[in-house]
Amino acid sequence: MSSSPPPPNGPLNGIAQSIADAFAGKQDDQLRPSALDLFIWQRGGKIHGGGIRGMKLGFGIAGGVNLGFGVLFLALTAKQPGFIVPASIMGFIGLGFLIATAFLFAKYRNRDNEVRLTKEGSQLLYRLVNHVGYMNPHQYSGARYGSPWHRFWGIKTASNMLSKQGFDILESAAGQFVRINAQVELDANGLKRLSRNSGAVRLAAEETMITLINQVALLEQHPESLGAIADIAKKEIAKMVELGDRIEQSITGEDSLLGMHRGGSAIDGVLENLRMEQDALDEIRYSQRENRQEERS
Repeated sequence: MSSSPPPPNGPLNGIAQSIADAFAGKQDDQLRPSALDLFIWQRGGKIHGGGIRGMKLGFGIAGGVNLGFGVLFLALTAKQPGFIVPASIMGFIGLGFLIATAFLFAKYRNRDNEVRLTKEGSQLLYRLVNHVGYMNPHQYSGARYGSPWHRFWGIKTASNMLSKQGFDILESAAGQFVRINAQVELDANGLKRLSRNSGAVRLAAEETMITLINQVALLEQHPESLGAIADIAKKEIAKMVELGDRIEQSITGEDSLLGMHRGGSAIDGVLENLRMEQDALDEIRYSQRENRQEERS
């Protein structure tokens, strides 16, 4: 009876086995991005804007330079018609860069938040964004979180950059932020009961996150301030929980003013008619039974 070979020993064999397991598809099913990771992908880069400002400037300069060469080559076509090809190419490239710049300005425009990042908060968010990344790898690359490539290079998550206390605070708040944002998105694509309040809801949740990022940045530098900062965080997170609960009630609650004003959906109307019809039939049957009992007595 043959026995299986012994497991490899030594650090080199362990690394080789890890790589082999990763590309063989042996992945940890429990690997999930944290709520703070999701918040950073959704809003982190937009709130900080540091790297985005550099991209805007770079695309703008590249667009201007390419358009300049395009105009120069176009002017040279008067003496040499062959320059029309490079003129067209440079013109299209420059136009593409300028369109990309306009897109970045539209998508990553600075919001008029009353609550601003402090110097410490800005530094902390900058480190988090650069560690976790600007984009959700699952959403944009199609690679599942914890894919072989992630396992080989290591998963970049916000918890690696924060103390346990700081991460717990921001993770709790980010969980509520993601919940609120998801409810607003569902409402925008559905009954639209929040209507004009959706922008205020997003802004309120975002400003609360900025407040807590500022507080956690201080906590990371001064761990002895945990007690005071934890009290502030507890109150702010409680407000976000209440905001999420009230939004959920406004969207799904039948007794909400918005729900009464807008009325139900088509399926609600059909179900209500069927219920009324069933109630009427039950009442008729009950009356008929009572009449028969009276005739027999």
